[in-house]
Amino acid sequence: MLKREVVIVIPGAKYINSRNSLMKNLILLFYRTTRVLNPVYTNYARKWARKFEKDGREVVWLRWNRGFTIWSRWLASSKLKREIIKYKQKGFVVKVVGISLGGDIALRVLRELGDDVIEKIVLVCSTNTDSFIEQRNTRVFNIYSPFDLFVKIMTTLIAPIHGGVVLGGESVENVCIEDFSHDEFCADEVIKKGKYKGKTTTDIVKEFID
Repeated sequence: MLKREVVIVIPGAKYINSRNSLMKNLILLFYRTTRVLNPVYTNYARKWARKFEKDGREVVWLRWNRGFTIWSRWLASSKLKREIIKYKQKGFVVKVVGISLGGDIALRVLRELGDDVIEKIVLVCSTNTDSFIEQRNTRVFNIYSPFDLFVKIMTTLIAPIHGGVVLGGESVENVCIEDFSHDEFCADEVIKKGKYKGKTTTDIVKEFID
């Protein structure tokens, strides 16, 4: 008999917006400078979650305030930990998909819970505050793009010493997507070149969580 499984999708921080025209233009300038041309202001995690549904699998997305502060991230990590423990106690196999800052939240919880709790973690354009994963039993797939300047800058700001876009560790597989920006990852757009040409971000994620 196949075990039931749950996939928990963690969205990243909200794109910043402002009603003040001057502030809005400054924010958009920052995004354009970091190659974010079309910020995704909608809740993309809900749409992602629907694409991972199949028989025997429950898919949920983590509801958190999606702020950049340490306090926001701590609250999100605590909530994720409770969700994972709840499903493990019910006998579920747990898999996690972390997008942008949601990826760092997933790795924080992995460090706290240790091996044998989460089966797989798929990181997408993740702002990793640690560049090395010590756990060996949880498989970690790190999907990133060298073109994603936004995540490079944010990772440097949040974790200038220990952070890294590319991860090390025995259980880690780094998956490089050519010429793909942060907003294209979040919007689940079609990849235009390279090994995964013609696929979307969620297509690749499904390959790793199935």
